[in-house]
Amino acid sequence: MTSDGNWSRDFTLNKNDAFHNKKILFSSNASLDSYIHYGKNTIKLQTGENVLFVYDLDKKWIPINHHNNKGNFINNLEYIEKTWSTTILKEYIHPEIKLEFTYQGQKSTLSNIDVGAPNELLINTFDIGLLTPPRNEHLFLNKFELNRQYYQTVPVSKLIVSRYEPIHLLKVVMPDGQVFTKNAPDEGGGHSGSMRELITKSFYVDGVNTANYGVNSSAPDTDSFVLTPQITAYNSVGMYKNGRVVHGWSGGRGKATLYSTDNNEISHEFGHNFGLGDHHGGAEGGSHAAANKKNSTWLWDSDNNYFIPNMYKNGTLNHDGMNGGEAYDARYNVYTAYTPNSFIEIQNRFENQHVFSEESKTGYKKWDPEIKEMVDAYLELSQYNAIEFTAINGSDITTNDLNSLLKKNKNVIIYNGNGYHAQKINIPLANENNKNAILRIESVADYNSELHVNNKIKLIKKNDSICYISDGYTWNRKDNNETILYKVPYKQGVPVVTLMGFYDPKDVIDSYIYPSLYGSYGMVYSHDKKIDTQMPYLEVIFEDGKISQYQLHNFRSNEEMMNKFHVNIERSLNPIKANLYINNKIVHSREVEIKKNRLLTTINGDIV
Repeated sequence: MTSDGNWSRDFTLNKNDAFHNKKILFSSNASLDSYIHYGKNTIKLQTGENVLFVYDLDKKWIPINHHNNKGNFINNLEYIEKTWSTTILKEYIHPEIKLEFTYQGQKSTLSNIDVGAPNELLINTFDIGLLTPPRNEHLFLNKFELNRQYYQTVPVSKLIVSRYEPIHLLKVVMPDGQVFTKNAPDEGGGHSGSMRELITKSFYVDGVNTANYGVNSSAPDTDSFVLTPQITAYNSVGMYKNGRVVHGWSGGRGKATLYSTDNNEISHEFGHNFGLGDHHGGAEGGSHAAANKKNSTWLWDSDNNYFIPNMYKNGTLNHDGMNGGEAYDARYNVYTAYTPNSFIEIQNRFENQHVFSEESKTGYKKWDPEIKEMVDAYLELSQYNAIEFTAINGSDITTNDLNSLLKKNKNVIIYNGNGYHAQKINIPLANENNKNAILRIESVADYNSELHVNNKIKLIKKNDSICYISDGYTWNRKDNNETILYKVPYKQGVPVVTLMGFYDPKDVIDSYIYPSLYGSYGMVYSHDKKIDTQMPYLEVIFEDGKISQYQLHNFRSNEEMMNKFHVNIERSLNPIKANLYINNKIVHSREVEIKKNRLLTTINGDIV
């Protein structure tokens, strides 16, 4: 204690291992200020103040109750001395890298460094208003710096952010044929609402994602095909029975419905897209740790050459983005650092997915863990262009059943299991009508089934997954790993016009082409060279008079609703009109406005 007549100006706290966990309380009743020196820091002790110091595990004195320390704990951090750092250029980072250290004649080597895939992530962004103007608050879309900041937090070598023009729908057509012009008849909420589910998520988001794979049509309520690291992140607001409702706080399966985009909401909802659940890793794996513990790291900003601490401003260790964490300081990065535990999960997830690649003859590459290289890889699409049939328990699947399915689509998947088990599956003889048809059978039934094919009987057992293709003469068995159906984009990363809408193969519900969507970056595929005009198709007319046609599924994927279609058109080709055909008759048309591309794409936060 210091006081008038018993006053000292300076106090110095020295380091000493014997002080571990010891405490010193300074108290002042003096009229004059005193100064407490500890490490490289100094605290002013004023009249009436009490400051308690503790000697912590890292061998330094810490003031734990001083007002100057509140909200400014970082000033009390001490760093190891006699250290150095350097930057290793990315071209030198490869699986065989070794680091040699030489100091005063001594040398050591660090080898067996685990270097994984140079991952890529594509994030599509848009802002939509359903029967009300869009919010215009999508900061991740509007501010390129936020793209750069998020890039610093994820294990990718390339973060591509594409942008679509704002969408303001004055008319909403639902897949069951309902039409809304003022408001949806149900009540909406942050996580609920008919237009949220069936229009923004299942229609627009899944449509944008799926168009990039060259899949022309799909079920109205199916999830995105999560074949590559691709997320469509959007703001959505709609008019409902209970008024104007903002949607948000949801992510997964290639989607991120966001209320705000400049905080942990993006870190969290994108995390769901990387396979991370709420509270991933629990109390240990979901929290950052001290430097001498497992699961410890600081966030590194490679552009600005600084570390961002893994703690809150009060000095307690931060949590992961999936565990209620937050950015350390929004001046440096608004997003939350993932823990190493989450980081490796994200890395593993990406390494098991394809990435778009202009350099690949297949249009895609994939990480080969054996040779630790990105290699050309086909993206198998047959299961996403198929009509699905679930066996009826106790009933055989007849040749008539399969002929009926193959007439609708030459790509059929049969599901067989407990409670939906067929004892016999009869495949019709191969002929010209089913030439090039693909038939898959997936069985998880505890009971065996008989497969009658090519006048022979094969046994189907539990967990069998088999595939046959007709050449017009016989059904040929294909290996599960053999690529059957794939598409190669003829261009990647170009401005696109995405044509989308609903259509009814039965021509009972009125089909509808939505206003065109304009994007800065997408994949485009050649049109179908041969069209079956008795099946639905989309026709696109261009400014120069050329016409392209795209075949659509000939069956309702959901018996109660229309299908959706989604086709990317290269914007520079200047499409001017889209016609939708059912039974070779136009059921709906829409003019396509030729717009100048005003949208920008960023890669790692830089405009390209």
